Amino acid sequence: MSTIAEKVFEVVKTLPERRVAEVLNFAEALQAKHEEEYEQAKQKALAMMDDPPLALNGSYFLRDSLYDRF
Repeated sequence: MSTIAEKVFEVVKTLPERRVAEVLNFAEALQAKHEEEYEQAKQKALAMMDDPPLALNGSYFLRDSLYDRF
């Protein structure tokens, strides 16, 4: 059974070089979008640690102060 990457390769290798460049540009744009969405989710999660929605055992911890606990 072929993987999706193998199927894409089979199609792309039949295309002229100009079209292959378009496919590459599209793939790079998708990759950049994924990385940007990941970074935004990561920053949101880190921000929640600085302003948590719920107290843990009746007290809040700032992310930077957690490093001092170890």
